[in-house]
Amino acid sequence: MSGNIFQKPSGRPTDPVLTSAMQDDASSRASSVEVIEIHKQYLRPDPNQPRKHFDPETIERRRVQLEEDGQKSPITVFPGELGEDGQLYYDIQDGECRWRAAMASSNIEFLRAEVDTITRRDDLATIRLNQLLHNDDGSEPLTPLERAYAYRDIVQALEAEGVDSPKTVAARRLGLSLSVFSEVLGLAALPNELGAFALAQGITDSRVIAGLVQVNKRGSKEDVERVKQQVSAAIAQGGNLRQLMKQAVEAVKAERPLAKKVPKTAKKEKKVRNLRAQQVVVSTKPDGSAVLTIETGKEVLKVSVTAEQVNTMMPWDDVNSSSS
Repeated sequence: MSGNIFQKPSGRPTDPVLTSAMQDDASSRASSVEVIEIHKQYLRPDPNQPRKHFDPETIERRRVQLEEDGQKSPITVFPGELGEDGQLYYDIQDGECRWRAAMASSNIEFLRAEVDTITRRDDLATIRLNQLLHNDDGSEPLTPLERAYAYRDIVQALEAEGVDSPKTVAARRLGLSLSVFSEVLGLAALPNELGAFALAQGITDSRVIAGLVQVNKRGSKEDVERVKQQVSAAIAQGGNLRQLMKQAVEAVKAERPLAKKVPKTAKKEKKVRNLRAQQVVVSTKPDGSAVLTIETGKEVLKVSVTAEQVNTMMPWDDVNSSSS
């Protein structure tokens, strides 16, 4: 693969909120944290963690670094749980790249791990937030699509907790503006299957991913399959994915424009109920107005009538009338 669009963004986060959050998290737990050594065979990765694509070259670099320089910082795990074989297993919360590197090494058997006894396993929002912060602090930041799926997990978890304005809360806890958060979150509209395709192809350009979202939204299954084939071919040949996706989106827009909203000009007709009156009582008032009490088989209706309306209505000879 070639071209900058396939390279993951580099650099560490400079947002002071992110930096502060990470420092606060580390300092608050430093006094009570337990660090142990765990055999790599008894560590289990989080199948739903934000990072979906592990670049083999990155894992190889981590393996070499671990073998030559040792493990500089512990991974984070949940307290151990007994597996079906009776062995104590630890689920990885943060540090899967290092675990994969250790699994690829014939020289590394154990990893140092910090046991997180504070975060609940079912507190998905906090887990994803911690994973995002730690991934952003690493040398291989998440791709936009991985980040979008993580944002979606956080918002859904906050919604399940009954949190008001979950998007705003999630953005604030990540130190982001709502507009930036929402822009990335929009990429999560890509179905998991198509998202897996983008991740497997190494696509990290948010504009290309947004184009896939539009093709999937507007186009047919055939359109999506055709674009996938074109993307694969462009990657193999070093083509311009942005230009390809722009043309693909324009094509599906031309073929299937979104339906225009019809302006609401005409008022909806009011429903008419046909009721058979069993008794009608007219109560007149000194100012000439009246109250009609109409009793049907199901209900009693009271209708106020102005003096002008009384004068235009039929005589009340055929109904019972009384003065107020």
